[in-house]
Amino acid sequence: MRQCELNSLRRNIETEIAGIRDALKRWSFHNETQAPVTSSELAGTGMSFLAWKKRMDQRLFELSRALSRMEGENYGTCEDCGEDIPIPRLQAVPDTMYCIGCMRSREN
Repeated sequence: MRQCELNSLRRNIETEIAGIRDALKRWSFHNETQAPVTSSELAGTGMSFLAWKKRMDQRLFELSRALSRMEGENYGTCEDCGEDIPIPRLQAVPDTMYCIGCMRSREN
């Protein structure tokens, strides 16, 4: 993977992390029965605020783990088969640890 591709993926992850942290900060000022400053994060999900917060916390963990893998040499390499994960897949799912073929095998 070229450094420019890695830098672009890192920026995308950092942008997503910043957005989640901002949404969590807005959420923290409200309790479970009140709507957050903006409800766009929950629009159409049917999700409770606590379920949403739990999902956001999990997503932060996943993205932080991806950033940690970027510091090493294994980011972008499938954990099952050892092949490079295609850049378009990493752009779509930056925290993935598996190529499409291995992920399909895991899902079956």
